[in-house]
Amino acid sequence: MSGKKFVKVSVSVTLVLLIAVAALQIAVDPLFQYHLPWFGLKADVFNERYQNPGVAKQFDYDNVIMGNSMSENFLISDAEDTFGGTTVKLTLSGFGAYEWTKILDIIQQSDKKPKNIMFNIDPYVFENASDELNNELPDYLYDNNVLNDANYLWNFTALRSFTSVFLKNNLQHNVHDYNSVFVWGKDMPHGRDITLNNYQRPEKSKSIPDSKQYVQDADKVIGYLMPYIDSMKDTNFVFFYSPFSMLYWDGQNRQNAIEARKASYIAACEKLISCSNVDVYCWADDEMLNIMSNLDNYRDEAHYSADISKIILARIKDREGLLSKSSYRQFFDELFDWMKHYDFDALFCA
Repeated sequence: MSGKKFVKVSVSVTLVLLIAVAALQIAVDPLFQYHLPWFGLKADVFNERYQNPGVAKQFDYDNVIMGNSMSENFLISDAEDTFGGTTVKLTLSGFGAYEWTKILDIIQQSDKKPKNIMFNIDPYVFENASDELNNELPDYLYDNNVLNDANYLWNFTALRSFTSVFLKNNLQHNVHDYNSVFVWGKDMPHGRDITLNNYQRPEKSKSIPDSKQYVQDADKVIGYLMPYIDSMKDTNFVFFYSPFSMLYWDGQNRQNAIEARKASYIAACEKLISCSNVDVYCWADDEMLNIMSNLDNYRDEAHYSADISKIILARIKDREGLLSKSSYRQFFDELFDWMKHYDFDALFCA
């Protein structure tokens, strides 16, 4: 074979292979960038960072669960019992509000008109106020630029990690149950001993944190979300303050940060509650305070069990703990006053 003919054959074979690979990716489309599954295949969702954009683009839904790991333990069925209609989960573990806007951009630019979008807010969210990505996201899946789709169509990592897994799970009838998508509560052990083992009690501090920085961080985080709240008037945005354990608040108490945290809670609520399409929930009744004090409900100082997630949705359904413009300041005054007088040392008694 002459050199010229060899080049032609090589180019032809390469083009055929590239076309075949792209055709396979488009036909199976495990990341849902172009369509819902064809050929009787079932949607198999198992990766937040890579599949959330496609779910937001292609799935039909009335409600969206967003947030970080504090929102991952919600069951789809419980959310649908709370809000009605169909629900998708678009949580991003370890990410903050800036990353959440990447998903909100997709929802806003699509023809989807969700009735409800729910988020957790808490100190972890406020601390994560950076306008840079904490963890890399595959941008080519989050934008509408077809020119960078090559990163998906000819991506052998995607073929191995998604396309092959997607097909294998369908062929073996082992598709992940979407009702419990991204739920970690059933796999991660929790309980008092585990929670205490995961906690390093800080030394008592003599300095007092500047509340201004805490407020600035909270304002910045809510600021990322306000343009979507303002422009999506027909969507109800539901925020709830994650019920961190009293072990978390022990650390805040020893660092003299409870008043600063209170200021950030009030600042965030003040911005959100001023919007007509926003509901804000927080709980300080005896049942919830007992839950926060019972370390068996947690796997570390902040992450609560799936049972607590179920309780949160039941309370939202009953509109229990819904804050109002006239009551939220008094509510936070009473909550944080209770925390300041809490017997934290009792948490460490056997």
